[in-house]
Amino acid sequence: MNTRVLLMLDRETASRERRLVRRLRPLLAEEGVDLVPAVPDDAVLLFDDPAYETALPYRPRGLSFTRSVRVSDLVARLGPVLRGGQRLGAVHAFGRGCFRFAAELATRVQATLCLETQRPDDLRAARWVPSVLGDRCDWTMLVPGEPFVRAAVRDGLAPGAVRVVPWGVPAADTPPARPASDEDVSIVVSGLGDDPRAMHGAIEGIADAARSTERVLVLLDAHAARRARLWPTVRRLKLDSRLSLVPLMQGRRELVLHADLFVLPEAVGVHSTLPLDLAAHGACGVVARDPLVPWQSDPRFAVQLDQPKPHDWARTIEALINDPAARRDQGKSARDAARSSNRLTSHAAALLRVYDWASRRDAIRLPSETGEPSGSLR
Repeated sequence: MNTRVLLMLDRETASRERRLVRRLRPLLAEEGVDLVPAVPDDAVLLFDDPAYETALPYRPRGLSFTRSVRVSDLVARLGPVLRGGQRLGAVHAFGRGCFRFAAELATRVQATLCLETQRPDDLRAARWVPSVLGDRCDWTMLVPGEPFVRAAVRDGLAPGAVRVVPWGVPAADTPPARPASDEDVSIVVSGLGDDPRAMHGAIEGIADAARSTERVLVLLDAHAARRARLWPTVRRLKLDSRLSLVPLMQGRRELVLHADLFVLPEAVGVHSTLPLDLAAHGACGVVARDPLVPWQSDPRFAVQLDQPKPHDWARTIEALINDPAARRDQGKSARDAARSSNRLTSHAAALLRVYDWASRRDAIRLPSETGEPSGSLR
């Protein structure tokens, strides 16, 4: 394959998944796919990241009637990239914040549109696609797992318009050393703050579990803490002396990858590669069960709690704090699961199949249940 793909990211996704972009680009390049990132021009800090040092800026903000002008600006920036009249094989929109912009761009440059979802709301946000695109370009929806296919069909998308691209991460050749029982135990609490009640419940449980020992250190996602208004609860529980807020935890995760425990309080269907990275590093997970997310519904990845209350978090986490062997066993299980089910090379291979289809220009359109053009299938 010899093609170029424009990978458009909205601001949130570009920040959270910069590590994924950095990993995928060389793998795809080896197979002849030049992945060209495009990120919002107001995300100044992102341009210092190796994943985006050659990225094209685009203007995501503005009144709706100015979108055409903003798209034209990005088309002009694409000129030097597409030398010799080369066409884009696809416009891959990653993050619903750029879906509409990417759709107009794809129709303008006559490229196949690939919309990638990370959460159920993304599917609902894409209901407009068939009626807006019509016959102007081919398109497909990329979802991270089979449960999303069923959700997409329930939301009115034709099954043939949906393609599964499971996410992957590299697993370290050797797991990091874990502390002996008399050393500190670090706990990472990750989330988006979309479910404040769940976040508060987990923090209360961790505080209860930590009362029996001074060995607990908590690393809390600063973005989630702010959105869920967690700090007053942290202060009330007197956990602040042993808790650190970690800015940009999802995107700059090196600090937390060697944690002993990770906690995912929210079950809102959101996918992120941070839990996968933690699993691949052999961390022991305790999560709220979420049937839409593989690593929150597969017991190999983490200890699962169904609709947990604070006492459920407290009991489970306290037991793991006091049992290093159980932590190691669960961590090894998580690492093995990541290596077998969520390999980075498998993720790249799935994208290559999509890009190969997108660049062939011989797609067969599939009608939706309403009769509108809804997608394509080779």
